Amino acid sequence: MVWAVVPLFAMWLGATFVRQVRKKGVSVWTGMERFSLLPYWSFFAPNPARSDYRLMFRDRYVDGEFGLYRTVTLGGRTSWLNAVWNPTKRSQKALNDCVRGLARSAVRMPESGLKTTLPYLAILNHVTSLRRTAASEATQFVIVETFGHFPDKPPRLVMQSEVHRLQAPAGSRQERQAEAQ
Repeated sequence: MVWAVVPLFAMWLGATFVRQVRKKGVSVWTGMERFSLLPYWSFFAPNPARSDYRLMFRDRYVDGEFGLYRTVTLGGRTSWLNAVWNPTKRSQKALNDCVRGLARSAVRMPESGLKTTLPYLAILNHVTSLRRTAASEATQFVIVETFGHFPDKPPRLVMQSEVHRLQAPAGSRQERQAEAQ
């Protein structure tokens, strides 16, 4: 029995390797494989990514001055434990997908229409939920495209949001001043 199974799996492995060969963008096996028993892996994309996106934000303080831009981490620390336990993976992936989606939309949509897209609103929700000082009254975020392995290319601004007011925390100085008036 083993002598029949081993050659069968060896042929299957060989056919899987042959399946990876593409000729002028078309697989050699197109139309020949009806049951999808041979996987196709594209380890090397035809158009590899040459840039990364960074999400950054800055706050406007009660005195009207803007602070410095701070980078929002789109990926957490990685360790061997992440292969087994990674509770933040989905939220990090969602934020990363929103940044990429908004960057793509910024190319083809007018700036006024971006504010109503789901990626814009999700990023705004995330940015406004980050810790900040009590003096912050508004925030603004930007998406910047960087070219890590190409130092001769400067970062490129993809899109810049409007300045959005932050909701003051309950019992804050701003609310106490409003109640006093």
